[in-house]
Amino acid sequence: MESLTNLTNLVSWQNITTTIALYFGSLAFYRLFLHPLAKFPGLKLTAVTRYYEAYFDIIQNGQYTFKIAEIHKKYGPVIRISPYELHVIDPAFFDTLYSQNGRWDKYAWTYDGFSAKGATICTPSHDIHKACRLPLSPFFSKAKAAAQQDLIKQKVHKLSSRISEFARKGDVTNLGAACSAFTRDVSTKFIINKNYNSLDSEDFNIGMTNVFQDSGHIWRITKHVTWFGLTMKAVPVNWVMKVADEGTKGFFGYLKVS
Repeated sequence: MESLTNLTNLVSWQNITTTIALYFGSLAFYRLFLHPLAKFPGLKLTAVTRYYEAYFDIIQNGQYTFKIAEIHKKYGPVIRISPYELHVIDPAFFDTLYSQNGRWDKYAWTYDGFSAKGATICTPSHDIHKACRLPLSPFFSKAKAAAQQDLIKQKVHKLSSRISEFARKGDVTNLGAACSAFTRDVSTKFIINKNYNSLDSEDFNIGMTNVFQDSGHIWRITKHVTWFGLTMKAVPVNWVMKVADEGTKGFFGYLKVS
């Protein structure tokens, strides 16, 4: 009975609260003063937690890029933008940062936000990504791409014809949607040998363009809330097709055909 009482006292809410406070306090102290990136300038809050970035990504709808620019103006060309990241705006560092020599692992936290583990493009490990990419390299070689000139010219001609038609009638068109349709028609024919004919659509299938652009907002959420992406993927496609808007329906229909 005495042991049970001692155990109850040990796991009391007061002790739990104290333990949590000590943990996060120690974590904040480590990140601010002992972490390898502690010597770099930047906002203290960004050094302590990613929730600052999450606020601008999710609540402010992707404004963290612009906030980083503001922080650079105050702290200089190299700043700390999260507990684990630096951001560099110095042009002299470009060749070093984007060098193709050496071994470069991708940032796993960023790619996990796509909820596509196992996909070649989302493989963080340099060596594993290289091994996965090797069989695909011939498919995207210069010779292979050059062999698709007739396809590209055909789509360019169709795009030009559609724009000329709008100009002749004096109608207004969305050039962003037109260029997006051109890109989709070329890439889907080249990669999976299927025609979706977005260039033939009256509005260039602008719903698909909007869905692709809006997907950036979903990624900004899943970066910080990883289970959200997995939950979205678990929703039955047939159910989505019943309740979604036309653009989303077009996107999921596109996935089903693919």
